[in-house]
Amino acid sequence: MDRAGFKEHVIPLKHRLYRLAWSMLGDPSDAQDAVQDVFIRLWDKRDSLEQVRNMEAFAVTITKNHCTDRLRKMRAVPLEHDDQRAGSHPDPEQTTESGDSARLIYNLIQQLPEQQRLVMHLRDIEQMDYSEIESATGLSSEAIRTNLSRARKKIRTLFTEINTYGLEKR
Repeated sequence: MDRAGFKEHVIPLKHRLYRLAWSMLGDPSDAQDAVQDVFIRLWDKRDSLEQVRNMEAFAVTITKNHCTDRLRKMRAVPLEHDDQRAGSHPDPEQTTESGDSARLIYNLIQQLPEQQRLVMHLRDIEQMDYSEIESATGLSSEAIRTNLSRARKKIRTLFTEINTYGLEKR
C-alpha cells in the first residue's frame, strides 16, 4: 500500500481506534499513544495491507491487542503505582454524589472484565453490528451476545445499587 492508499484507508480509522483505546485504557493520553503505536505498526506492514479484506476489522484487532498488552504491563507495576493511578479517577460514590451519571456509567464499564468491556464498546459506542464484532474479536455471535448481555446486566445492577445507596444516604 502506498502513502495515498494509507491516507485513504487507514487514517480515517483514527477516531474509531482512539475511542476503542480510550475505553480500554481509561486515559486519553494513553489512548493517543496507543493509536500512534498502532499506526506505526500498520505503516510498517503497509506492503502486506493490500491483502487485508476488512481494514477496519484488522485495525481494530491490532488496537485491541496492543491495548491488552499495555494493560498487562500496567498491572505488572507495583501496587503503590497502581494506587496513584487509581486516585486520578473519581470513584463511583463521588461520581454519584455529584450527579454525573455518565461518568458513573463510564467508571462501571471500566470495571467489567476485558472481553465484556470490549464487546460493549464495539456494539454500544462504535455501533458495530455483530458480524463486524465477530471479525474484530474472533468471538462467535453467541459469545458476543452472552458477553453483551452479562455486561449490560452488571452495569444495570451496579448503577441501581449505587444510586439506591446514594438516595438512602441523603
